[in-house]
Amino acid sequence: MDDARTFELSPADRTFVVVGLALLGLVMTAALPTVARWTEDHGAALPGWLAAVAAWESGWTWGRPAIGAAVGVLAGGLLVGHAHRVEVSRERILVSRGRGTRRVRRIPRDRVASVHRTRRTVVVEGLDGRDLFSGTVEGDREALPAAFRRLGYPFEDR
Repeated sequence: MDDARTFELSPADRTFVVVGLALLGLVMTAALPTVARWTEDHGAALPGWLAAVAAWESGWTWGRPAIGAAVGVLAGGLLVGHAHRVEVSRERILVSRGRGTRRVRRIPRDRVASVHRTRRTVVVEGLDGRDLFSGTVEGDREALPAAFRRLGYPFEDR
């Protein structure tokens, strides 16, 4: 199994997603009062809940960005936690979610008829024509087909 190749989000990608969404939430909620004033000045109506959040008193000025950052961290954590991790070896394809072993799916090599990619979605088709796996897989665009082919899987270019 020393030939096995794993495709997943890198630690840098995980950090980028979580920190990026936290910063996006922080900036969006910090700019909310300015955007609310601008939309009201131009005759556009805000939804009730958004107008209420934008109208928080100045004592809560620090609260909006903190809440936005917290929501961004939560969203980033959910995205990272639901990313597929695919380990390809000569014997099997092992699919799990996140970094742990949650929802592990083992696909034996002898059940795989073909593997192909449609944009970022990798599809593993079984001998009976069913999709054994279909999901987004992170990793180098050229390394993924090369790894499947090197390990003996019929990877089709579509």
